[in-house]
Amino acid sequence: MQIINSGIMFVAIHMRTGVEMEDADEWARALGSRVRAKESEIRGREQAVAMKREIIAEKMPGKWDELMRLFQSHCEAHNRNNNPPRLLSCHPLGHDTFEVKPEALPAIVTVAFNRSTYEIMVRTPSGAKWYLPSAVMRNNGDVDLVERGNSHELISLPQIVMESLADAILRGRIDY
Repeated sequence: MQIINSGIMFVAIHMRTGVEMEDADEWARALGSRVRAKESEIRGREQAVAMKREIIAEKMPGKWDELMRLFQSHCEAHNRNNNPPRLLSCHPLGHDTFEVKPEALPAIVTVAFNRSTYEIMVRTPSGAKWYLPSAVMRNNGDVDLVERGNSHELISLPQIVMESLADAILRGRIDY
């Protein structure tokens, strides 16, 4: 830059065009590379999210079936080992809901599966807990469950069953 004073002050800017053009071209190429890298990263994340959604959609109905079997087997084990006066059993209330109840008494546990969000709700005398799916990208993909509000701690299906039944039997007001 050169300043010329001839009574009237003005600024004249003299630039060498060759060097700046090369810098501009280099900058544009570098920016283009960064844009492509960012787009690739976004596509990768979008693909991972889509894969996780597919895994959840594929695996959660099986998890629901397994949860129902576990509740039934734990009720049978409780009946066999503790010989309660009123036997516990599972009673379906449709395709996506069932209850655990002692004979001739109201339900002590209600379990429901939301097929659109893939959430599982377990209601006991202490209140309801919601379990959300978390896709795991290992082998062919799997689904772990986390309790709503505590997304850092995984919970297993047997753990859900044992905690729910213990809560219902020990804390519930069941006279059986």
